[in-house]
Amino acid sequence: MAIEAVKGKTDAKPGQPAPGADAKAKLLPLRTGDATFLEITNNAWRVVVPAGVSAQELDLHPTFWNMLEVRAGDSIKALPVDRTWVAVFEVLDAGPGNVVAKLAYSMSCPLRSAASGKQIPDGWRIERTGPAEPDGWIATHPASGRKIMNSGMPWETHEDARRGLLDHAIFAGEQSTKYFPG
Repeated sequence: MAIEAVKGKTDAKPGQPAPGADAKAKLLPLRTGDATFLEITNNAWRVVVPAGVSAQELDLHPTFWNMLEVRAGDSIKALPVDRTWVAVFEVLDAGPGNVVAKLAYSMSCPLRSAASGKQIPDGWRIERTGPAEPDGWIATHPASGRKIMNSGMPWETHEDARRGLLDHAIFAGEQSTKYFPG
């Protein structure tokens, strides 16, 4: 009820426009130089975040962003090494050693290897490479730290990595190609 009373109350006298009605009429149009091309004035940054950290933990974090040389209005796309989520942060304020970055939005990214349903040997996983590495897919064995790639480079697709793992000599057994008499 108190809200209704406040809504109906105005400082305007009968027959006069409400305060602020003239403000729109007095608003001057933009002048040359009031607007600039965004790509010239602001930057979009990409930051790799350690695995296990959530986007919500980084929202307005007091120290995480401080080493960046950004300015207010810049945006930061962040993704963790394990690629479980992606987020965009907007820089609200920045100065030497002080960056205030607000989470604009985030979304989780399902692990493709978990969703594929295709069989791979026990203990092995097909994973997307980390953001700091060449883009692609690799086979990993987390217990041993072993990685299998295509001649030192990631495969282009998840299926190529799965096939490459299954065709690797360590799984081929007696059918594998023999290069030396044995």
